[in-house]
Amino acid sequence: VQLFNPNSELSYLTQETAIIEQMNQLNVSKLNIRNQELNLSKDLVGIEHDYNQTQLEYDLNKKLFERDVISRNDWETTKEKYRYQQERKVIIQKSLIKEKESNVLQIKQIDEALSIMQKSLNTLRNNKQNFLILAPESGRLSSFDLALGQSIESGKSIGKIDILSGYKLVAMVDEYYLDRIQEGQYGQI
Repeated sequence: VQLFNPNSELSYLTQETAIIEQMNQLNVSKLNIRNQELNLSKDLVGIEHDYNQTQLEYDLNKKLFERDVISRNDWETTKEKYRYQQERKVIIQKSLIKEKESNVLQIKQIDEALSIMQKSLNTLRNNKQNFLILAPESGRLSSFDLALGQSIESGKSIGKIDILSGYKLVAMVDEYYLDRIQEGQYGQI
């Protein structure tokens, strides 16, 4: 027997949709974290390029200043650019290291949350199977009493299964003999 309750069905679908949406949002967050890390790595490559260019200019201008080819003002400007690029490179490297550490933790937390949500989704889908009533034994269904709109409590018997793999005898016993009947007792019919 399969039971159907439109309100419960709608509730299950709403819950399932909400869990799937949350899982999608977490996956988008994970993708954004990875994109941020990639952008920082790109920034670091650009900064290292700027640093290398400034270092070449610094080395060249140092030699030129020692030979009095460039002015002190130009040399001071070159030194300041070089100092700035050094500090900038160190700051971005530290930021990238901290960002990666933070990202590893965030991704781990997101993966744990996704795992829990997947379990919730599986439990929800398994609970939906509770609308399917299965007999504990195979046989012929008899005395099946269900009506449209009837509420059924958990564990309530709604029918009877006759097992067809043997004989079954049902007999009325007089009250006088009830206390004399025992399991395994033989009789004649």
